[in-house]
Amino acid sequence: MILDKCYEYSDSPIPNWEFPQMLDDITVSNLKCELEELYKLRKKEFKVFDRNGSMMYEWTKYNKSTTPFAFDLICEFHSSEFVKFLEKISGINGLIPDIHLHGAGYMRCGTGDSLKIHTDFNWNDTIKLNRELTVMVYLNKNWKEDWNGDIQLWDKKNTQCVKRYFPKWGNCIIWKHDELGFHGHPNPIEAPDGEFRDGFRFFYYTSNATNDNPHRSLYWFDGKTPIDKK
Repeated sequence: MILDKCYEYSDSPIPNWEFPQMLDDITVSNLKCELEELYKLRKKEFKVFDRNGSMMYEWTKYNKSTTPFAFDLICEFHSSEFVKFLEKISGINGLIPDIHLHGAGYMRCGTGDSLKIHTDFNWNDTIKLNRELTVMVYLNKNWKEDWNGDIQLWDKKNTQCVKRYFPKWGNCIIWKHDELGFHGHPNPIEAPDGEFRDGFRFFYYTSNATNDNPHRSLYWFDGKTPIDKK
């Protein structure tokens, strides 16, 4: 993963970034092949997301033995180095990755599939945290624009597309969560048979928890008041 590459930033309609080829060719090829193999041999185990006319296949099971390349990617994108990188570009401190990958992971759409314009969930009830960032990595070599599949960011009145990104090989797209952050790829994919819009998603969160008496480890206690001793 290359974190010092040039990137494109836009604050319209919501803060968003594009990092061309954040992942190297070998990494993307390994992820693509792994997803292809999962889809070929274990298609029935994919979760189908089909709300409101959308259609997308999602893989939700990750471990070192059956999905080694995804496992390595998760370790990298959940690392302290990468989280600090996200904090730096976004200005959001205290970002927390979701180790359970709720709603995240491999995604796949084929001919005729689409993701209708929507706003994202704002609360992860498993880890009790607030949604802050979406990070998408795409695994599509030589994707043609007339196949559709572009992720579209719409204005806050949900009337028109303001920004779009096509799912290019190794590219990373990031955007800040917003209650009016309408997005999707609403036009049905028109790719040839056997071509899929593939990617991997990560979501990052913050906590609004507080503590009335924060302290470091204590080594003495008089029965009433903890005392901080060196």
